[in-house]
Amino acid sequence: MGALDDLSGKRVGVQKSSIQEGIAQDIQGAKLTSLAKIPEWILELQTGRVDALILEKPVAEQYVKNQEGLVVASVNIEQAEDEGGSAIAVKKGNQELVDQINSTLTKLKAGGDIERFVVEANEMLGE
Repeated sequence: MGALDDLSGKRVGVQKSSIQEGIAQDIQGAKLTSLAKIPEWILELQTGRVDALILEKPVAEQYVKNQEGLVVASVNIEQAEDEGGSAIAVKKGNQELVDQINSTLTKLKAGGDIERFVVEANEMLGE
């Protein structure tokens, strides 16, 4: 029994055609509201039209900072290796580029930039 099981029978808001929508579809008895834009999700939550939202953690944390009355319930969701994450494809044999990419990713992760990029990308969806 986990936090996602607690959403059984609840009204849950998710982004249309997202990984989170797929996760929510597996919650038995949940009533889903799929919306395209983050401000719509927040309004649905604030007005009581949904009981909870399933968002990427950096996005949820950003909205909690800027909106009164919201809290984050952090849940780790296991995904199969081939279902989660992101990847960068590089032509085989180009080790110099792979090394540059890995170096840049290490710097971005250490500086918290990856999370910032996720938040900014999700905000662009709301425009």
